[in-house]
Amino acid sequence: MQTLRRTIHPQVRVLDQKAGLVEYIASDESLDSYNEIVRADGARFDRFQKNAPFVDSHNYESIDCLLGQVVDYRVNNRRVIETVKWAIDVPSNLLAQKGFEMTAAGYLKAVSIGFFPVSYVSKWDNNPKEFQNAIEDLNGVDPSDVNTIYLEWQQIELSACVIGANPNAVAQIKKAYSAGILNDSDIEKFSRISADFARCFAHQNHRSRSYSFSNSNRSEALTNMLKALDHGATSDKSNSTATQSMKKENFLKNFNQLTGQTKAAFEDVEHARHEGGPVEIKTALRLANGALMNEQRSAGDPVEKYFHTHPVERYYWNAIARKLGGGGVAVGSMEDQVFKSLSPGLVPGSGVGFGSLPVAVSEDIFDLLLIYGAFKDLGVSQMPTQFTKFVIVNGLPTILVYPTDDQGFITTPVDNTLSGLNLGGPGVAHACNTFIGLIQASRELLSDQRVDLGALIFRLFFQAIAGAIDYCAFSGNGANDLTNAYQTGIFIDANIKANNLGAGHATIASLARTNFIDTVGLVKPAALQRPCRWYINPAFIPALMKLKEGDGPSWLLKTPAETGGEWHLVGFPVTWAAQAPGVELPNQKIAAFGEPNSYCVGIRSLFELMNSEAGVGFGSNSNMIRAVARGKCATRDATGFATLQLSA
Repeated sequence: MQTLRRTIHPQVRVLDQKAGLVEYIASDESLDSYNEIVRADGARFDRFQKNAPFVDSHNYESIDCLLGQVVDYRVNNRRVIETVKWAIDVPSNLLAQKGFEMTAAGYLKAVSIGFFPVSYVSKWDNNPKEFQNAIEDLNGVDPSDVNTIYLEWQQIELSACVIGANPNAVAQIKKAYSAGILNDSDIEKFSRISADFARCFAHQNHRSRSYSFSNSNRSEALTNMLKALDHGATSDKSNSTATQSMKKENFLKNFNQLTGQTKAAFEDVEHARHEGGPVEIKTALRLANGALMNEQRSAGDPVEKYFHTHPVERYYWNAIARKLGGGGVAVGSMEDQVFKSLSPGLVPGSGVGFGSLPVAVSEDIFDLLLIYGAFKDLGVSQMPTQFTKFVIVNGLPTILVYPTDDQGFITTPVDNTLSGLNLGGPGVAHACNTFIGLIQASRELLSDQRVDLGALIFRLFFQAIAGAIDYCAFSGNGANDLTNAYQTGIFIDANIKANNLGAGHATIASLARTNFIDTVGLVKPAALQRPCRWYINPAFIPALMKLKEGDGPSWLLKTPAETGGEWHLVGFPVTWAAQAPGVELPNQKIAAFGEPNSYCVGIRSLFELMNSEAGVGFGSNSNMIRAVARGKCATRDATGFATLQLSA
C-alpha cells in the first residue's frame, strides 16, 4: 500500500523549551496542493500508537533521521493536533538538536503527515452521491476545486523537514544559517548525513563542497541495495540472500528503499499527471529519470568496484590491452608479473587475429550485461564456457500415465504409445553468433603505463554488446548481415501474433484499456499462468501516461510512485527497451507482451580481446582492438508472446 504525504499551512506552538515539547496542527480540512482534503475525524491511530515516530522529511533510511516521538494526538474542531517531544535529550542526535533550535526560533514550522488511505471518495466515482455528501459536510469549499476526500486514514508517521533537499527546506536552513543558529560545522554534519542535501545546498549557494559519505551512515536496506547494484562485489557471503533479492533488474521493485529525493521525483510525476499538461509531464519524467540515474551513479561503477577489490584482474586485463595494442608491458612491472603468472607461455602480439585465449570473466562483470541491457527481462541463459550451441524446444515430452490395479500393480494401457518429443540430430542446435565490439585506440595511449585500460575496455565492451543483443532480441529482422546475423526480434517475428487494431487507432492517444487487454488475450493460457510483462520503448512513456480508464483519474500506466515498485500497464510490469520500435507511425508495433522465457537469449560466459586487422589506423598511429563474445537470440515459443500494432 502506498504511503501518502500531506503538508498543511504551518501552525506550531512550543510548549516546553527545556523538554523539547512542541504542539503542531498536524492536519486540518483545508484544500491541499493535490486538490485533496484529509478529513480530521477520519484519523485512525491503530498503527501509529505502537511507535508514533517523528522523522525528518519522510525519511526512514537510518536512525539519524529519527527526530523524536509523537507523545500525544487528538482530533479537535476539525483539526488533528499532535504533541511532539524532540529528542534533544540525546546529545548525539544532531538533527533533533538543530531542528528544535530552528523550530523554537521560528524557522522550522511545517509538519507533514504520512498515512495509508483507508476509504475515500472522488468526483470521478461512478456513483457521485457519497462525494456530494462529503462535500456538503465541509465548510467554505468550492466543490469544483476538490478531486478527492479521504474519509478514513491510518497515520504512519509525522515528519518535519530539517535537511530535506527540496528548495523550501534549504531556504529555511539558509535563513537559520544567516541568523547564526547554524554554523559551517552544522552544515558539514548535515551534508554527511544526506548526500541529497549536500548537493542541493552547494547548488543553492553556487559553491562546490566536497563531502564523503561513509556506508555507516546508510541503513542496512540501502547498503544491501548498493551492494546489489554492484552485484555483491564483496567477500562477505552472509548477506548473499539479501543481496540477490536486490539485483539491478529489481531496482524499482524496491521503491521504498530509494532516497527521498527519488521517491519525491516519481510522486511529482503523479502530481503533474493530475494537474499539469504535456510540458509539465515531460519535465517531471525527465527529472524522475535523472533521479534514478543519480541513484545508480551513487551505487558506483560495478566494473571499477570489481577491479578495486580484485587488483590482480586489473593488472591482468591492463597487460592484455597493452600487448594487443603493440605498446608492450614494462618488464618486471606488476602487470608483467601478473600476466606471466596467469597466462604462462601466452605472448599476445600485434599480428592479425592475435590476442588472448578465451577468458571466463567474473560473474560480477558478466552481470554488467544484465545492467546495461533490457534483454535481462527475457529468458537469459548463461551458457558454461565449453558450450557454443543450445537447443530451442517448443513443446514438452509426451507423458504416459499408467493405471494400477487394486493391489497397486501397473496394468498395461490400451494405447501403447511410445513416441515422445523428438530432439532430432545436431541440426536442431543453434550455434552462437559472434558479437564483436571494435575499439580504436591511440598507440600512445595503449603504451602509457599510467593509463588504466582494463576497466575502460570492459565498460565500453559490455555497453556495446548489451545494445547489440537488445537490438537483435527486440528489432532484429533476420537478415544475413553484420547487424542482424539471422536473428529475429520479438517485434519482427511473423510467428508471433499481432493485435492489429482497427481504423481509428493509428496513434497511442487513441488507445483504450481494451486494446491492451486484447493483446494479453492473444498469449496462450499456459504462458499466462507464469509471470508475464510488457516490452515497450521508453519514448512512448509520455503518450502512455495520458491514457485514462474512462473519465476518471485512473491511468492505464502506473508509475513506481503508485505501485511502490515497477511500472505497470493494465496490471502487468513493464520493461523499457530502447531498442524496441520507438516511432509512433501507422501500422507500427508499439508494444510486446508475453512470458519472458518464451524468447531465449543465450550468452556464453567466455570473452576474448583480440587485435584487429593489421595496419588499421597506421597513419593516425592507432590500433583496433576487438572484444569478442558469443551469443544467440531466438524465439523459443511464439505462442508465449503477442504484439500491439497501430492501425493504418
